[in-house]
Amino acid sequence: DDINIPVLETFTLNMSDGQLVLSFSESMLASSFNLELASLNNLAGSQVNITGASVANSTDTTVVISLSDSVLNIMKLVGIGRQPPSITQITLQKNAVEDMAGNGNQFVSGLNATYVFDDNIPSRVLEVSLSMSEGQEELEILTSEPTLAVSVNTSEIRSEEHTSNSS
Repeated sequence: DDINIPVLETFTLNMSDGQLVLSFSESMLASSFNLELASLNNLAGSQVNITGASVANSTDTTVVISLSDSVLNIMKLVGIGRQPPSITQITLQKNAVEDMAGNGNQFVSGLNATYVFDDNIPSRVLEVSLSMSEGQEELEILTSEPTLAVSVNTSEIRSEEHTSNSS
């Protein structure tokens, strides 16, 4: 009988495709994973639960979790998933996932990412609205992911008039 408690040994995070890859000390039963018992955090103390995720697949000692866009966006806002990898950490509560023999994992807190792949997908402008109320001129830009307002170069924004030809 296997009575060994599985241990999370390493993890990597890909901020572009939302893949969180966990490597354990023994073969895991991915379908037993309770994602409510797992979170990612950074050294500044921000924490994001990965409840908006799903177990993508499992091969032997590796479990791959697909993070939702909403979870990734929250992580970007609070600075989780940035370089260097040592500032991204995982917390896995005891018994969050079982090995093939039904043994729950060991509690893990503060385990540093082995590697973090940067988000290399550029933010897209989805919608722009302009309000010209007297004394309240305002430009609102909706983007596909969180964007730092200070990174917007307003001198590069151009307005063009569009007319439609009707016959």
